[in-house]
Order: sequence, then structure tokens, then C-alpha cells
Amino acid sequence: MSGPYGIPLGLPPELDGLLRGLLSIEDNQQRVQLTGHLDTGAGTDAKIRFKASRATLFVQAHVQSTATSKGGATYSTSNYVSTTRVDCRSNRQQDVTIARNGTNQYFLWLIPVFLEGDGSTYTKFDGVTGADHMVFANLGT
Repeated sequence: MSGPYGIPLGLPPELDGLLRGLLSIEDNQQRVQLTGHLDTGAGTDAKIRFKASRATLFVQAHVQSTATSKGGATYSTSNYVSTTRVDCRSNRQQDVTIARNGTNQYFLWLIPVFLEGDGSTYTKFDGVTGADHMVFANLGT
């Protein structure tokens, strides 16, 4: 079946199943997708919306800034403004709010986090303790 100009509508069932399978594989990876942001100007809070893949149970929202000893624009596990683990098990889409002061530049990393089978060990996919699957955003001032 085709639509206007001979453009096919839908896929043959075997290709549709294959496409769904490929999408399922991608969704079973440790991934985070930044889906939106609201920036109302320098010195105001930045609101960020993200979506975790089905395999991503937690996301670390890691904020750094250009203020002294706050990490700057290069990811640091020891110098930062804030770092918060967000639970995505019941809702894969989450919103976080980052306070900015209007003077320093702010940077956000969204890092997939996996809870290991022992129930107490978390693996962050930040390139330090696991593969690097971080999402980076420059939030401005």
C-alpha cells in the first residue's frame, strides 16, 4: 500500500519486526538522551529533561562550573558543584533543575548508572568505572 506520490505506508511485517528488534537492542544499552531544556536567562535555574533507556536504572546528574575548585568544563570525579543519582526505575523520563549564579559557566553530565547484582555496588558509565556513555551540556551562566 502506498500514500501520495508512491511513498510506502508501513513496512512489510518481516522488516517491521526486524526494526523493532534493532530498536529493542538499542534500548537495552546503558544510554541517556537529553530531550529538552528550559533556559530563561543568565542567573536563573536551568531545567533539563532527559530520558533513560530501559536498561538504565539510574542517571547521575553531575554539575560543574568555572568557579574555583568546581571542575570547569572537563569532567572531574572530585571537583563539582553537585552530583545527584536520579532513580529512573519507575519513570524513564525525568526533569532536573540546576541553579546558576549568572557569573560562572555551568556544565552538566548525564551519566548512566547500573546497580550491580549485589544490590549495593553502582557502576557509573563515565569512562572512569565503566564505558563512557555520558551526555554533556553547556548550561551557560
